[in-house]
Amino acid sequence: MIQRAFFTALLLLLAHTSGAEAQDPALPLLTPSAQEVTLPEAGEGSAAGTLINAGNAKAYKALIVPELYPLVRANLIELDAVKGLRYRPSSTALQASAQEAAISGNGEIAEPPIQLSPGMMFPSIDVADKNATWKVLWNLQSRLWSQQFIENSFVLSWLQGQKLTRQLGGRLTRVYPKALSEGDKSIQLFREKIELIAPGAVKGFTWLSFRFFGPEEDMLWLYSPVVERSRQLTGTNRSDAILKTSVAPDDFLAWSGKVELVEPKQIRKIKGLVFFPSVEPVALKQGAGACMEWAADNDPSRSAIWNYQSHKYSQAFGWVPTASVAVPRDLWRIEMISRDPYSAYGRQVLYIDAELFVPVYKFIYNRAGYLWKIVAAAYAQGVTSGGARQIILPHYTIVDDLIAKSAYIIESSETKICSGYPSGVKISDFDPQKLAPPKP
Repeated sequence: MIQRAFFTALLLLLAHTSGAEAQDPALPLLTPSAQEVTLPEAGEGSAAGTLINAGNAKAYKALIVPELYPLVRANLIELDAVKGLRYRPSSTALQASAQEAAISGNGEIAEPPIQLSPGMMFPSIDVADKNATWKVLWNLQSRLWSQQFIENSFVLSWLQGQKLTRQLGGRLTRVYPKALSEGDKSIQLFREKIELIAPGAVKGFTWLSFRFFGPEEDMLWLYSPVVERSRQLTGTNRSDAILKTSVAPDDFLAWSGKVELVEPKQIRKIKGLVFFPSVEPVALKQGAGACMEWAADNDPSRSAIWNYQSHKYSQAFGWVPTASVAVPRDLWRIEMISRDPYSAYGRQVLYIDAELFVPVYKFIYNRAGYLWKIVAAAYAQGVTSGGARQIILPHYTIVDDLIAKSAYIIESSETKICSGYPSGVKISDFDPQKLAPPKP
């Protein structure tokens, strides 16, 4: 704890210094010598791959996300790195190209399509394009609406150092009305509920969001079972923490911000190591109707996967995933600030997988310029028997609050992804007037 407190203070000082500058210091580029850095195939060596830590971080610097490099040099993060997975991760939903939309100067889609077609909105992106950042962010959104309906049950764990202090059970449900109904004529992008379901003291707390195309802020409601009523908040509150955690609604799925309310400052493409829960894909099963399902109980890779459980790395953070592998991926690095003057988030640095269009890292600076939160996410490839369907699934998200010196892990326990409304679910379930449970 003493080492973490000292290093965190040093890291915050460095972050404050860099945040005051007009631009970030030059990032390390992949020089010819850096491209010669090699990693073993999955399964070779004493670990799954090469263990990267303080002892050899310098040799692998070109493959470490720059913001994480000081942590690796200090042994606060160790990476079990392999050359690649035993499969090529992909998303069937992204193989078809949607109709390319026009983008206005502030990132808005000029004419939002009546039907949200599956597929990437922008199949080809040139970093020199003035709209490159917007295209990357909209591709991320189109990957999500390709899944149309997602229900993700999760366990939220509190960590203080190497100790687990508390756990909550919850469920995130998001529906894309336009993707599911051609008759939907609204400009609504999605409706989302984050519900707490365990333990009993917090059961029923619910955050309901409406997001629209265009510059309008989100609509947000909070239902409290304590007072048995809901109240409307502002879209700004999506960057505020839920209950007494450091996890905000916009931190779920690593980045759930609104495209039109950020102002990009810089974009570039780099190579970086990204967490994957396993070198193998996870098994999907056919659910009812047009739904595919995954459950942690059927996944053997989900035992003792955190450093606070296994103590595999003696000096590393408790949230370091010890059963995951780190794989080099092409990443879009986007630096941006919020256009919302009341948002708790100042500058953000977002890393998005350039092939899968999922957010894998987010570094959040507060309004004073200090590095506040590190968010890291791992996504898994879900595959049905015979490989007929392939879907990218959220596996876990880590939120490390460097200022509060606490960390949180959001682990998926069950995920359901549907190309239509599941049985028993309807759009009226996302009505703010129905957040309170029916009285017996």
